Amino acid sequence: MWGLHQPTAGAALHLTAPAGAGVRTRPGVVVHRVRRLIPGPPDVVQRRGLPVTRLERTLVDAWPLLATADRSAPVIRAVNDRTTTPQRLMAALAGAPKLAHRAALRTLLTRLAEGCRSPLEIRGHERVFTGPGMPTFRRQARVRVGRRTM
Repeated sequence: MWGLHQPTAGAALHLTAPAGAGVRTRPGVVVHRVRRLIPGPPDVVQRRGLPVTRLERTLVDAWPLLATADRSAPVIRAVNDRTTTPQRLMAALAGAPKLAHRAALRTLLTRLAEGCRSPLEIRGHERVFTGPGMPTFRRQARVRVGRRTM
């Protein structure tokens, strides 16, 4: 619903519902019951006329459901498109202490907060521009051109 990931054909639809909701898992639909979910604002927003969990919660909840190779792209895209921030995603992650593969998501969010904006930049940050004798780099700098800041 957020347009950040194209599911594969035949993939199950994952729904998040309050713990007391009478919605059940069925073929093609997996229901995730959540104890502290308000079925309205601030936990749920309208997207294309349907109620959906907030973007940050959606990305955190979807993290372990995606194949390892597909996990980072929706998070990076959401930050690059400025639909969310690493800080808001970190806050959502704080609400999921038992999330599978949590450490990997936390590391990705840390790299995004440090200014990395692509898998290549993250790889360079972690494996190329590090180590003994390397100077401290200023990884990102704001540039003002006219009225725009980039």
